[in-house]
Amino acid sequence: MHHQPLPSLDRLQDLFRPNFMTGELFWKQPRGHKKAGALAGFQTDRGYVRIGIDGRVYLAHRVLYAMYHKQDPADFEVDHADLDTTDNCVRNLRLTTRAQNGQNIPGYRKGLKGAYRNSASGKPWVSTIQTNGVRRFLGLFDTEEEAHAAYVVASAIHHGEFGRAH
Repeated sequence: MHHQPLPSLDRLQDLFRPNFMTGELFWKQPRGHKKAGALAGFQTDRGYVRIGIDGRVYLAHRVLYAMYHKQDPADFEVDHADLDTTDNCVRNLRLTTRAQNGQNIPGYRKGLKGAYRNSASGKPWVSTIQTNGVRRFLGLFDTEEEAHAAYVVASAIHHGEFGRAH
């Protein structure tokens, strides 16, 4: 994914007073109907905060990351480590690749992550994991819990700190 470059750090410093502990940005000067000191941005239905700056819209967590680390994250993703898109405090934000960010997601279905019903012959459960676009077969298992346990081990090996086992 290609992200548009953020405004310069000088411009961001001119516009905002960040609170890195709460993950909020406040306007330094009045902007439209917003008074100086007002909370900047609006929350989307997915929880992300978007902020209009000079006719463009940016994600607040990317702006906060840039202001704190003094560099534009450019084409890297800024990941919410705890999956809470409303929590933009800097301790919850980390720079990731697109693949790493994709590893830090909850399962899409009910049941234990990495465990799937096996309709082929053999044991009733199968476990797989995807890394670098390649799906890896982890084995056939008697129970959903055993298949999930294999996924948890593989996730720790292949995904490291970005792995999510639930």
